[in-house]
Amino acid sequence: MYAILGFFLAFTLSTLINYLPKKTDQKLILHLDGNCYHIHHWIIVAILVFLAFVVKYSSDNVFYTIIGILAGFAAEDFLFRNVFSIRTPCP
Repeated sequence: MYAILGFFLAFTLSTLINYLPKKTDQKLILHLDGNCYHIHHWIIVAILVFLAFVVKYSSDNVFYTIIGILAGFAAEDFLFRNVFSIRTPCP
């Protein structure tokens, strides 16, 4: 239940902040060997979720709330058409 609540809270907040105002691409770009790699926040969140499972120190309620929040932030990225476009030519 806490994970679901956290998911919807984070998804709503990240949609209001990132998606609705401008509907533009995210800004984190890694330039490497003449290519641009789009680092979507779902990639970072996936790593954080994995680490959260590895270092589970808190109570179950706090842990699953954090997992829900991270999943909500990651899910918002799927509102963009380029969610799986990571390597792109640099302008």
